[in-house]
Amino acid sequence: MALADLLQNEKNRQDLQKILTDALADYDVSGCFWAVRNLDSEYRKLPPELKQVFDENFDRLFQQVKWLAVPRLSQNEVLDLLKTRLLVIKTFDDDFFNLTQTIKDFVIKFIHEDRDEIKIKIRQTLLINQEVVDKTAAIKTVADWLKNIIATIGPQLTDRVKESEYYIKDQNFIKLNKKDQHFLKSVISLYKHCLYSSQDPEGLEEHIPVVVDGQLKVIQQGQMMDIPPLDPETERVIAEFIGSTPVDLEKFKEIENHYHQILDRLIDKNKFNDGLTGSRQTQIILDDLNSSLALKDLTATVANLAKLVEAKGLPALYKNNVLALPFTDFATGILGQNSRATVTKLSPESLSIFFKFLFVGRLKIDQTEAAVLAMFLANRLSQQGEKQYLPMVYADSSAGDFKWREITVKNGQLAFK
Repeated sequence: MALADLLQNEKNRQDLQKILTDALADYDVSGCFWAVRNLDSEYRKLPPELKQVFDENFDRLFQQVKWLAVPRLSQNEVLDLLKTRLLVIKTFDDDFFNLTQTIKDFVIKFIHEDRDEIKIKIRQTLLINQEVVDKTAAIKTVADWLKNIIATIGPQLTDRVKESEYYIKDQNFIKLNKKDQHFLKSVISLYKHCLYSSQDPEGLEEHIPVVVDGQLKVIQQGQMMDIPPLDPETERVIAEFIGSTPVDLEKFKEIENHYHQILDRLIDKNKFNDGLTGSRQTQIILDDLNSSLALKDLTATVANLAKLVEAKGLPALYKNNVLALPFTDFATGILGQNSRATVTKLSPESLSIFFKFLFVGRLKIDQTEAAVLAMFLANRLSQQGEKQYLPMVYADSSAGDFKWREITVKNGQLAFK
């Protein structure tokens, strides 16, 4: 039903409100994205009187939906939200929404060499945001608050002691209510992230799993953090992993640079970005994936897999007529016949083998390069909240290389060693 028809009927308006509210409640990025695409295009066609009806009834709710859709939006759409609709995030629960992480989830979809330019634009946009945080405060707009904080802490915002002192001693800041204080801390956190290049550990959007003291860790923003275990088996020390020495920042920078060098060599950036456009229907993406595999086109293959991730269509890989049987044969060749039933459904372990089947088995690239591509796609899954896929591959902190985790069959289930 056209938006114009929906707006002219009270029941239809209530139905639309429920759809949008449910998408928000479920934190459904894909649902919010398609709502934005459909409603935006319909909104432009509305006569002025119906645009007014929409604005009065749905504008605030629709802007909330847009913020959840940020990882899928265009650069101009995201910059517009940061410039004119940033205050909308104050309506979100602190446990429900993180501004910096949301923007990182948006930035990560770009090949890394484009990210620094986007981060500069984000900083510039925040510094001209004229939304008023509190009209009774001496400092009013987002831009003025940001400039005030920068003037106090320093342009690089690296002095954490000064930053903490600002939050507890600045008379203008402490007069704000708690929600506005949290909002401004979120803005400064985003600004700080965008000061760092995506070439540096502190500014990296990807998660790179590494082995430290025989345990699997992940480096985020230059700091080592634990990876939640996939199952109890992963809590034990992983004897097969190389690298018992903790990774210092310089060593990690070498690993991170190596990751990007391999990625840049394997993927044609412009072709990859072009490949992300087009249909989001799972079957069409699968058809395109099979074509790119037949043509030995690595960039197109990775782009189609990235589209499947966004469309939540990875389970369809296991039912695809062209891929399912040869994948099962490939997997059982590695794990044995007793694994046949366990590799026919989506799991971190089976997807790891599927990626290896596609990149090593079908496209004939070497194991290290294939592991980098798997890590790239695991990060795109993580972007959608699927962090359990991150440990499919890891960085060997001793050799500075990328490796696949070994997989075994235990009690009829796949498990990482």
